[in-house]
Amino acid sequence: MVRVNAWTEQHLKGLPYRCTLVLADDPLFIKESLDAWRQEGKKQGYLERFSMTVDRGWQAASFMSAYQSQSLFSSRQLFELHCPKPADTAWYAWLCKLLEHPQPDEQALLIIHPLPNRKAMQADWINRCDQAGIVLTLLTPEGPKLRSWLEQRVRQRNLHLSDSGLDALLLRTEGHLLAADQSLDLLQLLHADQLIDASIIHATLDQMAQYRSYDLLDAIVAGDRVRIPQILEQLVLSGEAPALILHILTTELRSLATVQSHQSNGGSWSGALNQAGIWKSRQAAIGILAKLLSIARTARLLGLCHDIDRTIKGRHQGQPEDGLLQLAMAMAGYPLFQAPQ
Repeated sequence: MVRVNAWTEQHLKGLPYRCTLVLADDPLFIKESLDAWRQEGKKQGYLERFSMTVDRGWQAASFMSAYQSQSLFSSRQLFELHCPKPADTAWYAWLCKLLEHPQPDEQALLIIHPLPNRKAMQADWINRCDQAGIVLTLLTPEGPKLRSWLEQRVRQRNLHLSDSGLDALLLRTEGHLLAADQSLDLLQLLHADQLIDASIIHATLDQMAQYRSYDLLDAIVAGDRVRIPQILEQLVLSGEAPALILHILTTELRSLATVQSHQSNGGSWSGALNQAGIWKSRQAAIGILAKLLSIARTARLLGLCHDIDRTIKGRHQGQPEDGLLQLAMAMAGYPLFQAPQ
C-alpha cells in the first residue's frame, strides 16, 4: 500500500496491475488517476474500456456480463469501478469475491474510492485489493505540503513565480487543487516567459473570475444568438486575449467530452460529473450542453478549437475572432457556418 500525493513513474511503469485501487477525495487527483491509467493501458494494448459507477443504480450482473465476456475489439480490456461515496457492505463482499477468482492477464481492474478513515483502512476489501495489485492513497496536501505541491506543479510547467506570486496563488485558490491547477494552465498560456509576481496573479485571476462569471458561456447555454456575438465583440474591443476566450470555451468542451464518454460507457450522470471534476456551479450548464451537442459534434468542435489555436499562433490564415464566433454559435446548437475568409 502506497501513500502518495501523485502517481510517480514507478507506479506508471507497473500499470496496468491486475487490480489498482485509488483512494482519493480531491477531484484533480481522481481525474489524473483516470488519465494515467487509461494512457498507460493504451500504450500496452488495452484498447477496450468498460466503466461503471457504484451508485443506487449499480447492477453487478451488468458488470459481470462484461467482465466475463470475451472482447470483440481487443484482446486486452480495462475495467473501471467508480465509487463517488462509500458503498454498502454487500458491495464490498461482492468485490472480495470477485478478487478471489483467477483473472486473465488480458484484463485489468481500476477502482476509484473516497479515502477511508484510519480504522476503515484495515478493511478486508482494501487488503484484498493490495494483495491482487496495488493500493494508492492519494493524500490531499495541506499546510506546508500544499505549498510544496504547488511549487512542484509550477516547475513542471516551467513557470517562474516569485515568492509573492506563490503566496498570492495559494491565497486565491484556498486549497482547491483543481482551481490551482487550472490557474497554472492559464498562467502558462498568458505569462509563460515572465516572472510572475502577486500583481500578475491577482490581475490574471481577477480576469479569470470575471469570465468565470460566464457571460459568454451563459449566452451560449441560453442559445442567445443575439447576445453571443455582442458579448464576443465587447470582449475583443476591451482587449481580451483571444487565447483566453478560447481557453474558457475549450475547457467547457473538454469537460463535456469527459461526461459524454463516461455516460456512453454505462456510467451515471452523477458519476460522469464526478469523473470530470466539474464544479457544482457549472453542472447545470454542462447538462444543457449535453442535450445540445452529440458526442460526434463535441469532438468536431474540439477540432475547431485546435484550428482556432493555430490561427491565434499565426500558423493558419484567418481571424481568431471569426473562428471564436463560429465556435460559440456552434456550441449554442446552431449549425456550423463557414467563417469569413
